[in-house]
Amino acid sequence: MPEVAVRPGNRLMDRPEYKSKQKPLTRSPDTTVFDAVSAMAEKNYGSVIIVDADSKVIGVATERDVMNKCLTSALMGPNRVI
Repeated sequence: MPEVAVRPGNRLMDRPEYKSKQKPLTRSPDTTVFDAVSAMAEKNYGSVIIVDADSKVIGVATERDVMNKCLTSALMGPNRVI
């Protein structure tokens, strides 16, 4: 098998537009749905990345998740966690 070629721009972070991209919106698993949706609306994001204490990704909550699962559920309340 041939060796991996080193080409500029091969990695996402090497691309010129990488520096101008917004950082993802991250929250901890104990963040309430209300707080997550408020942050998403404030920054005009469609999702929030759920990370643990070590900043390891453990999940993703999207606008669609909120619409399908939380707003249609009788269990929705201001203190519901993601």
